[in-house]
This record gives sequence, structure tokens and C-alpha cells, in this order.
Amino acid sequence: MKNIILAAFAGIMMLGAAASCNKIENSDQLSELIVLIAEGAILSESNYTTETWTPFSAALANAERVAGSASPTASALDAAITNLRNTMGRLVSRDFLRGELKTAIDVSDKWTNDGYTEASWNAFQEALATAKRIYNNADSTPDELQKTLNELSAAFYSLAKA
Repeated sequence: MKNIILAAFAGIMMLGAAASCNKIENSDQLSELIVLIAEGAILSESNYTTETWTPFSAALANAERVAGSASPTASALDAAITNLRNTMGRLVSRDFLRGELKTAIDVSDKWTNDGYTEASWNAFQEALATAKRIYNNADSTPDELQKTLNELSAAFYSLAKA
């Protein structure tokens, strides 16, 4: 991380020097975009859900394209900054999902069959067993964690009184 920060700082310093010679327009925006790109570059796809990584990855590639263009416009820089910042903020981490699944399992474990139909209760119990298996597998992917959390939640809300 220190190297990324140093590289971003060096890039900003070069931009500042070039801007002082009037060679780069929108240097403040470009500096901001370079810092965001550096922050995004250290993130690892394996730590995030595909659903949130895909738009982030596209925004990062676009930001790199805009930052690398000969003379990016202020509007292109603003759009790239906004899009990258927004998609980065929406990333859902694997650890977060693991914690959410654990909470859902703990709540579900305490739920009792208080007159639910056999079919809905059995579906709920099956979803709970699957959730425990996925949670206990250290190699579960973020997508598996999300899918399992969604399925357990759906089974919970589908419990029907007899």
C-alpha cells in the first residue's frame, strides 16, 4: 500500500510541475482521479462479489483510459471520478458477506417451528443446513455466500402458518 501511495504522490507531483508550466489542463481533477485509480488498483477481485466487482472494474478501466488520454476534459474527468468513487463505495466484501451469513444463521438457529406448514419449515431447515455448510467452508466464494444468504432469507420469509 505504501508503494501505491508513493506512486500516486509522485504522479501528482509530476502533474503539479506540468500544470505550473501550463501543459496540463484540469490538473486538480486529474490528480484526484489518479489517487482514486491508485486506491482501486490495490483492491483484489477475489475479495468482492462479482455483482459489485464487475461495475467497479469497468469504472476503473474507464478512469485509467480518461487519465491516460492526451487532454481529458473536465466533464470526462468529473464523470470518471464520480463513477469510480460510486462503484468503489458499492463494493461488497467477502468478509462482510460471511458476517452477514453468520448473523442470519444465528437468528435462524433460534427460530422455532411455531405452527408453520411442514413444507415451508422443511425448506427453511434445508436452507439453514446449506447456509451452515457454505459458511463453514473457508473457500466459499463471495457469490456463494451471497446466494446462500439470499436463499436463507427467502426461505425465512416464505415460512407459512399451517
